[in-house]
Amino acid sequence: MRMEIFAIPIALSVAMYPGDAGADQKSGIEAFRQGNFAAAFTALAPLARGGDATAQFYLAEMFLKGMGVPQDFIHARKWYQLAAEGGLPEAQAALAGLYLLGLGTKRDYQAGYYWTVISVIWSNGRIRELAMRGLSEVSRTLEPQDKADIARDAAAAWRR
Repeated sequence: MRMEIFAIPIALSVAMYPGDAGADQKSGIEAFRQGNFAAAFTALAPLARGGDATAQFYLAEMFLKGMGVPQDFIHARKWYQLAAEGGLPEAQAALAGLYLLGLGTKRDYQAGYYWTVISVIWSNGRIRELAMRGLSEVSRTLEPQDKADIARDAAAAWRR
């Protein structure tokens, strides 16, 4: 299986997610985009700890790539997980990639498949296109019953 396809949503996520928030979040995102990661972390960390999914996503990006913080896949997975559970499709796609590649967690094709399905449900545009390709790739690693069970769970989560 070509797992590199799952790194694509991670790489594209920053450029594609514009964010929508208050002044602190906007200043943190702007600092991130300008490469001022210390200022980005200072602005976004309190928001992330408070449950802001967009801020969580950006912290995950920083930890994933070692931008202004030591590279730490475990922290990246933690923040992507929270942002994914908060409904951010880009975080869902990135989290799927981490599970499928075994970064910050053990390799888990079922969890990767689940988060890929969720990402496909909630995303649009380029992220959805990439998630659909990823879904096709990872589905080859699972038994039909596993895929049906995961799809059922994803559909139930989508309805909530």
